[in-house]
Amino acid sequence: SKSCLLNSLYISLLNDTINEKLYPARLADNKYSIHSSKSGFSITVNGYTDKIINVLSTIFDAIRNFKCDSERFKILVDNEKKNLKGTETWNTQKQIYYHLTDLHVRNKMHYKNSLNFLESISEIDLVEYERELYNQYYYIGLIQGNCSINKFYDFYQLFKDLLDYKNKDNNFSIDNMPEYLSDFLSGDIIDQYEYNYEPFNCKEVDTNSSTLTYYYFGDNHLQDYKNQLLAYILQLMLSDSFFDKLRTKQQLGYCVLCKSYNMSFFDKDKSGLVFTIQSSEYDCQYLQQQINKYIENIHSELNQDSFTNIVKVGTTSLSEPFKSLEEHFEFNLDEIIGKTFDFDSKKKKVELLKQLTLNDLVQYVEKNIINNNKKIIINVN
Repeated sequence: SKSCLLNSLYISLLNDTINEKLYPARLADNKYSIHSSKSGFSITVNGYTDKIINVLSTIFDAIRNFKCDSERFKILVDNEKKNLKGTETWNTQKQIYYHLTDLHVRNKMHYKNSLNFLESISEIDLVEYERELYNQYYYIGLIQGNCSINKFYDFYQLFKDLLDYKNKDNNFSIDNMPEYLSDFLSGDIIDQYEYNYEPFNCKEVDTNSSTLTYYYFGDNHLQDYKNQLLAYILQLMLSDSFFDKLRTKQQLGYCVLCKSYNMSFFDKDKSGLVFTIQSSEYDCQYLQQQINKYIENIHSELNQDSFTNIVKVGTTSLSEPFKSLEEHFEFNLDEIIGKTFDFDSKKKKVELLKQLTLNDLVQYVEKNIINNNKKIIINVN
């Protein structure tokens, strides 16, 4: 969307201002990152407790006194154009995921429309965007580590002062998500439908075909831990055999994948399982026939030995402690952003994983693959 493009430009300009000022802090092992995403942007600071408040203060000062540098703005716009034009060089496999994303996201802007927008954009557009930015944002924060109550209030006051300076409403309630955010993942998945697209460039017309079969599991499917674990087991169990039978033995193409597909946005997610092939020898119709044959015999891939091994590996992985404070922080932040607040979820998944049986997986496949009406086929050739 236009907002995503403006947000990306804004964060790039903000980083330009901050990086020079905070170079000494990096040398002193106080790390920070500011990056844009589909949901806005995030500021992460970690390091020595008594120092990171100074780092955060420098970042907030840059936000408070933001100015758009004309020359740098032009350079960044040109870079964005180059990145978007690079879309036309994508092979058909990358293009097919581009179209799959379109099915999940409401009002996603086509890359050509994004290019047209960048052609008309000016510094005034960015300044106006920044002026309204903090009034539109939905704020989430987390402080973790060796932090006293007094230090916590220092951080809180620093953030509150920034918002007060921007003359915005300081609404921290997690239940007050703006409609434009809650509506993001609202694309409709149509029952049993096939989409056919031409490649973005002529070269791919002559050299490659890609087809994808997507079994859509539904909205918020992965919020149920049992579904989450069974989807994990299924993907691991099928990925090697799908590659072996259709790539190694049949030589259908050089990209043969079975993988999970998931898009999440705050407390919403859309997920499913993808079977895809990219080939320079066969057309999409033939490739789809081979995928269908594999699916017809999918029960033969569900064996007890593989199931037991995957459960063992998964149990070991989930039982391992966090390797760093940063890893633990990211885990907790995901729980907050997703509104699950289940900070012991790893332990619960371990216990549930131990209780799962091969029959559970067979029933899961029957429901979500064999008898799934939400099946999408996407062809690019």
